[in-house]
Amino acid sequence: MDGKGGKYDITSTVIAADHDSCFSSNQKIKEELKMVKRALKYALTISEDPTEIKKNMEEYLAAAGYDRRFRFKWRAISGNSEHIFSGIFEFAGQRYYFNKTLGKLELERI
Repeated sequence: MDGKGGKYDITSTVIAADHDSCFSSNQKIKEELKMVKRALKYALTISEDPTEIKKNMEEYLAAAGYDRRFRFKWRAISGNSEHIFSGIFEFAGQRYYFNKTLGKLELERI
């Protein structure tokens, strides 16, 4: 009660709304990360050449409905023949780090 005869406490309503929007935001980030990982996996199966990866990721994400104005930008890349391949890139204003070791691809948002 709010002390004025009302039934609901506005504070608990606001907290519940913030929790829902935070949950929705986290879900959206996870979905975006999955999509970028699929695009990266697709691009790496075609070629491990950095310019080809860039081109193929942009094409994949554009076909998936992402805005074509978003561009892929390499920030760092490192490779040790076929065993280790990693890098940092930006896409749609977010930075990502990926690591491919012995065929296993890991991607995280930084």
